Amino acid sequence: MKPPIKIAAFSGAAGDYESAFHDAVHGAHTTSPPEYGGKDWRAAIANAKEAAQAAIAKADPQYSYMKAIREALPDDGIVVDEVTQLGYILWYGYPVHQPRRLVSSGFSGTLGYGFPTALGVKVANPDRPVVSVAGDGGFLFDGSDLATATQFGINAATVGKGYDLLRHEGLVRTNRRSGSVVASRCSFSSAST
Repeated sequence: MKPPIKIAAFSGAAGDYESAFHDAVHGAHTTSPPEYGGKDWRAAIANAKEAAQAAIAKADPQYSYMKAIREALPDDGIVVDEVTQLGYILWYGYPVHQPRRLVSSGFSGTLGYGFPTALGVKVANPDRPVVSVAGDGGFLFDGSDLATATQFGINAATVGKGYDLLRHEGLVRTNRRSGSVVASRCSFSSAST
């Protein structure tokens, strides 16, 4: 168990700061975190985490997808998010067990950055599994990056909901297929949900 956090209070005239700093470093003028409603502060934090996790778990099916990714990846696996509903839930609910295992642009709204970023992360971490989480809109920005991945043998997985749009858009909307081959050695498979 770690010792309580020490909080130093600096007040008074300018000349008092030197002695206050000295006292803070050597243990004087410190307090433990306050109790929360009669509970130990660690218990209060644990309860807050549990309540937040329960709220996040209500966001299905995204929560289920996130949970499946967490269960499939080892602790050193890396997830790169994207601007998509699954990416949003990763920000709040994805359990990260080691530093730098969730790569995100944060709240910048950078649609389309996920897959190429995952390729770079995989090149930098060739021995770790890397998963790109993208929606169909973000992934549409990155078609040429499939060729890059194939050309250089970059093995990063992509998970997304909505890829039926990519596969069927030409057929459903225009009754014909359109597009071009970006990488001849790519293989695609789909699984029903």
